[in-house]
Amino acid sequence: MPSLRRSLRALRRSPGFLAVAIPSVALALGVATAVFAVVAAVLRPETPFRDVASLHYVAVHLPGIGTNKPPPPVQESMGALRLRSSAVSEAALMAVHWRLVEAGRFAADVAVRHVGANYFAMLGVRPELGRLFTVASERQDEGANVVVSAELWQRAFGWSRTLDTKTVRVGGASFRVIGVAPRGVNEGDGTGVWMVASDARFATLDRSVWREGVVRLREGVPTERLREEADAVAATMSRDRGEWRGLGIRFRPVMRPPEALRDIHMALILAASALVAIACANLANLFLARALAGERETAIRSTLGARRRDIAADVLLECALVALAGGALGLMLARWGLSVLAQRVPTDIPFLGTLQFSTDWRVVAFAAGASLAMAVLFGLGPALHVAGADLARPLKDGSGAVIRRTRGRYSLLVVVEVMLALTLVAGAGLLTTAARHVRDRDYGYNRSALVRADIQTRRGGDTLAVDRRRFAAGAVAGARALPGVRGAAWEALPAHGGLSVTSAVTGGGNHTLYRPSLAVVSADYLRTLGIDVLSGRDFAPGDEEGKGVAIVDERAARALWPGDSPIGQRLTLGAASGGAGWVPVVGVARHVSRDETSFDFHEEARANIYLAGVEIGAGFSVVANAAAGRLPTAVLGLQLMVNDLVPSGWARPVQVQREADERVAIAHRFVSRTFLGLAALALAACAAGVFCVQSYAVSCRQREYALRLALGASTAAIARDVVREAAVMVLAGTAAGAFLAMWSSQWLEPFLFDVFRVDALTLAVAEGVLMATALAAALVPALRARRCSPLSLLRAS
Repeated sequence: MPSLRRSLRALRRSPGFLAVAIPSVALALGVATAVFAVVAAVLRPETPFRDVASLHYVAVHLPGIGTNKPPPPVQESMGALRLRSSAVSEAALMAVHWRLVEAGRFAADVAVRHVGANYFAMLGVRPELGRLFTVASERQDEGANVVVSAELWQRAFGWSRTLDTKTVRVGGASFRVIGVAPRGVNEGDGTGVWMVASDARFATLDRSVWREGVVRLREGVPTERLREEADAVAATMSRDRGEWRGLGIRFRPVMRPPEALRDIHMALILAASALVAIACANLANLFLARALAGERETAIRSTLGARRRDIAADVLLECALVALAGGALGLMLARWGLSVLAQRVPTDIPFLGTLQFSTDWRVVAFAAGASLAMAVLFGLGPALHVAGADLARPLKDGSGAVIRRTRGRYSLLVVVEVMLALTLVAGAGLLTTAARHVRDRDYGYNRSALVRADIQTRRGGDTLAVDRRRFAAGAVAGARALPGVRGAAWEALPAHGGLSVTSAVTGGGNHTLYRPSLAVVSADYLRTLGIDVLSGRDFAPGDEEGKGVAIVDERAARALWPGDSPIGQRLTLGAASGGAGWVPVVGVARHVSRDETSFDFHEEARANIYLAGVEIGAGFSVVANAAAGRLPTAVLGLQLMVNDLVPSGWARPVQVQREADERVAIAHRFVSRTFLGLAALALAACAAGVFCVQSYAVSCRQREYALRLALGASTAAIARDVVREAAVMVLAGTAAGAFLAMWSSQWLEPFLFDVFRVDALTLAVAEGVLMATALAAALVPALRARRCSPLSLLRAS
């Protein structure tokens, strides 16, 4: 207690010191705590599931493409897994399709899931309101009751906490709501409806409904064992039933594993740690300067009987008090910052995962631990200095002149600050450049005005048209007549074929291209999207009704006919002996990126092959090009046309391509702006560090400057010396920081689209900005040194 009282009295006598030290700690710890809160929420998310790491979705597939392919035996595969897999403790079936759901103020096509009666119990989910399905209530719930997501409930009924007689209409039929599932159970925007389905009901669902399963692993069982047993089950089923030949069973975790996000999390943690280290260096400078200024008082205490270790303990206690006060203020700043982020950024950002902004006990514990760690880091140097200082010197010389050994210690801390600040500024520059490249990414054609509607033409034994291609052509004709639409076309997957394309080479032999992007398209598809035909010809109207022609892009041409022109050559879907028929190539198109927007920009865009006059699969997409300034009109018109064209549930909501692309750009902007903010704080802290060190050095060397001025030195020479000393420290820091920046950029490489991680221009600009900032901070002490008055200083001495 006496030590605590002494430390509090000492700090109370230095209000200016506290006004600088506590905000510095608070700012650094506030940023670090906010980053920790974001990363901790992703690594250990607040999820409604029990032991989510043991939950996996199960997908069953059969090889081949086309409407004649038998449906995947999901129900049989799940039953076999229950019986034969020792890794599975529980399993449930699920079937998903899109239907029009109307409830209260809500009306939209959403995902409707038919689930087994044990589905929610297996997930370990508890209702937010009402009750969920159970095995005991299966008979009374089937066909009569539904469970809705919390997101849909809020949009339909507001904040009502009573079920009463609430109902929803699904595909025109009315169902009673018996419960509300908690947030986070459903994917996407969260809106969803669940219906219970018995095994008999699952068997009657038509083949257009997507089926999959959910399994829970036994405690301690690795995923590899589940895969091995599933492969054995698939092999047995494939051998027993001829139509199931090639059956495959695949798994994916219910929640994305945090390992997939390791790099960006590590980069964020290292950036926040660098900022904390810079703050520690600044505070170490402040406390060291304070210890030097108080050497005379320390010497008197030692003469009166105080032990050195007690004096050093008092210094550490002062550091701890400052750190704890700054940590408490930093925690409040972090909570405020997280509340602002929650309002301004989307909760599901690629690269970071699902952001759940909260300050739980882990965040509070981190703030407390980081505060104590900072106290040790910036208090250890001053405490050791006090413990090992020559206490006789201050009693003999009251000038407090800084000797060379102490100046060297100052310089090392500044060098470390500059080194860490350069690393953050360079990283922020790389991410900002990458974000700009993502924003301006050239897909090869204009996607900003494209609107897309996906339509199914066949569901089980039901069909919407006898000729699917003519039906698609009619939909395109209707889309062209809509206001705000200047062009429209359709595209679809081929009905037959595999994951490869084989070419017939002149002179004999074949070449195979794996995983191309295949599309059966209308004659004006390339013109609608603005894709140029480089050689040969474009599709003609008669090609849609012919026996089939193809246009390949540059990448496919090089792979299938290396060193030869593809015009007049032939290709087939799948293997040469697959019997899919050979199609002549009539043109070569410019290579574009047609795949759906991906967050992995380092994955090379696939080669494109366009087909006309080939049988299409069970669905197609209408792609409309909106006129300038008429995008909302085109979206509304296309949605109304689709609603009139097909019954509810046969089409997905109209999508705007620009919105999908913008989601990727938002993710890159968020990450780059986060690092820009950290870099700006690091620059400010570094400038403050240079300013404080040089200011203290000038105040301690005023006698030296007075003597030099009295001996004829110019004020400009004095100022140049101060700036030169700062420049030496800054240059040393930038030299070391350049190597650290190049090494640490490996953590950012997965997110540097079209940017090399060792970018000389970015590094040079970062060094220039840092040097200008640091040297500007040294100008004020230099001007102060110029104003030294030899007469007044010599008179005072």
